Amino acid sequence: MTKVFFDDIRVRKYSANEPTTGTVESEQSYSGATWKAAEDTAVTNQSKNENVRLRFSVKNTGGQAEYCYLLQVSQKTAATCEDQGTGWSGVPTNSSGCGSAVACMTSSTYFNDDDNTTNQLTSEGAWTPGRMVEDPSNLTCAITLNQDYFTELEYNFQLTDNSVGGATYCFRVANLNMPIDNYTTVAAITTGDTTPPNVTLITPQNDTTDTDCNVTFTCNATDIGGLANIALYVWNSTGGLYYNNTKTISGASNQSAWNLTGMLDDDYMWNCLAYDSAGNSNWADDNWTLRILHVISVHCTTGAEKNEFDIYAPGEEYACANGTSDGNASIYVCDNRTWSDNDPLDDTYNCVNVVNVSGSFSMVNLTSFDIGSYDIVLDNDMDGYYNATRDAVDDVTAESGFIITPQPGTFALVLIGLSVLLLFYRINKKTF
Repeated sequence: MTKVFFDDIRVRKYSANEPTTGTVESEQSYSGATWKAAEDTAVTNQSKNENVRLRFSVKNTGGQAEYCYLLQVSQKTAATCEDQGTGWSGVPTNSSGCGSAVACMTSSTYFNDDDNTTNQLTSEGAWTPGRMVEDPSNLTCAITLNQDYFTELEYNFQLTDNSVGGATYCFRVANLNMPIDNYTTVAAITTGDTTPPNVTLITPQNDTTDTDCNVTFTCNATDIGGLANIALYVWNSTGGLYYNNTKTISGASNQSAWNLTGMLDDDYMWNCLAYDSAGNSNWADDNWTLRILHVISVHCTTGAEKNEFDIYAPGEEYACANGTSDGNASIYVCDNRTWSDNDPLDDTYNCVNVVNVSGSFSMVNLTSFDIGSYDIVLDNDMDGYYNATRDAVDDVTAESGFIITPQPGTFALVLIGLSVLLLFYRINKKTF
């Protein structure tokens, strides 16, 4: 049986020329060169397109074996590299073409391909020199190991631009493409994460108009290296920051939502900003726009004893019967005031005729009025006494942005001659 021992990674960031082989002490003392990681320790934040020298210790605990050792790589999807059972492939050479490979053999100025290795790692048994491997090679053949002998193999390669920032890659040696009997430790290299998160705006859709003042903002963020937080930014029409909130998140994917209620009438822009665990940040590609516009909806209904109109929250649909039993009717929006007999429905009191009812209508949206209090007037051409008792006040919801207030004088009954009825409903436009 052949057993693999291995110092997770020996990666050197050289500041000057130094020996290729020899004792650890000589490499560490020459011009300040140091090991990047201790034996059996994973390396993180490894730059792409930078030479990595990775050394393995291989010990034979069975009968004599003669293997060709090929460097293999797999992106880590299991809990550990020791558990990584799939996705292994040989690391190609730069000379033969790297293609879409995440790692590729490169040449080193500090040694020649097939140079002998010296014992630099911790192991027990008798020593057999191994080989240094660089482009144009990615394996070494054939090294004979007797029982209880060990050797060391070192490979020079780079993580390519095809590798994912923040991802962990596992490295091992195989007998050509056949796994060795047992891997005590498998090398793990995590690339430096310079890739910002990907941020997507979900709701509300771009260029949306909302009429109930309550909006749920939703954003998605993804980052293979792990997310840290995401923030919602909402700006008003003058460019001022209307709302900002940051949520702590984690994992490679997240969807976050913010519920804003009672938003003021205005034109808004919004976006989300996400950070990953490496400190990279990103906005969604474009700011989205949102308009908040309160709407009064007037619906015509038929009561059991009289014809009425109601004010409902936007979006609700009600059938509408005839405007009156005995003729046509008109609806006006006027100043909020105390009415007297014979007051005209004209511009004296800023009365605006918003709809004339003849037959039936679905609803009329009153969107052109500023914040304030108004009287909505039904001018009903009807002969006879009209009962002004109101029994549907609770049908009006505050969420619509308007409140009907049944106070004294709110509902007024005025008879002009014998044919015209003015029925008043006062509404207060809700300010937040």
